[in-house]
Amino acid sequence: MEEYKDKASFEEFFKQNYVPLDYKSIRNEMREAAGDGWSLFTDEYKFRGKIDKKDFIVHMTGDAYCTFEEIVENAIDELNSGILDIVMEIGNEMEFDNDTAEIYFDTIEKQLKEMLDALYDDVLKDL
Repeated sequence: MEEYKDKASFEEFFKQNYVPLDYKSIRNEMREAAGDGWSLFTDEYKFRGKIDKKDFIVHMTGDAYCTFEEIVENAIDELNSGILDIVMEIGNEMEFDNDTAEIYFDTIEKQLKEMLDALYDDVLKDL
């Protein structure tokens, strides 16, 4: 743990060890969470009658977004348990700068967007 005390060393460790998430590995769970597709969105967006790839994410309900976020984060953490262990240790140490593990959280956010785009291509574009 001591060797990942600063942001640069953690980022190097992360880049060397991170295993990216593949949509195929969570496809069934994403499809199940999507349900009929339309239930994911606000009433105003449903009224439009068309789901558009450029803005569908911002029109998801908070609950729907959080469900997908949880699916993606759990899958990433399962693939990268060693990285998660270090992130947890960093989080438990008050003397660490909160930005030390920033790359981890940024990557989860980026992968969530990629997985939601893949869900759109897989399911939502046909609604």
